[in-house]
Amino acid sequence: MIILPLPFLRSIGIGGMLIPAVSVITAITLLPALLATLGTRINSLRVLPKRFVDRGHPEDGGWGRWARFVLRRPWPVAIVGITIVAVLVGIGTQLNPNESQLKNFPGTGTAIAGRQMLADAGISPGVMKPFDVLVEHGGNPQTVAAKLSKVDGIVGATAPASWRRGSDSIVEAFPAIDGAAPGIQG
Repeated sequence: MIILPLPFLRSIGIGGMLIPAVSVITAITLLPALLATLGTRINSLRVLPKRFVDRGHPEDGGWGRWARFVLRRPWPVAIVGITIVAVLVGIGTQLNPNESQLKNFPGTGTAIAGRQMLADAGISPGVMKPFDVLVEHGGNPQTVAAKLSKVDGIVGATAPASWRRGSDSIVEAFPAIDGAAPGIQG
């Protein structure tokens, strides 16, 4: 998880490494010290009744059989495990941490038909994901819209009068392409 290009998955991977690390450090330091200190008195206070604790011979169960199988054939099991991990890492590194492309937006019926009609009419896919620009402190939104329209990659911008509140307003600019398309950020 640490090598995946998603920050929240990396943090989960770091947490996932810290938990067993702390557990192992505790098991090799604190546990032997407690056992040496308490000795045979460790079982003087029974937490659970014996009938719940004694389950026969666990090595005869499924995990015991699996352990014996792995000990008899360690290399084939290791190769299968490494192959599974390699495939999962390969899939994980192909994740796209960006938003989804417009062509992958879910929907059925009129939503898909409307999107297709926009594409057929030659309208930019950017109208589905416009850029919103905040014009503050009494700035002229029409001037900002005119300047945005001249920016390379923008097909138009608008500043409706109804999008004003006090001295602030919003200008909406429409990109020429889908900003989530592959190769855009590169």
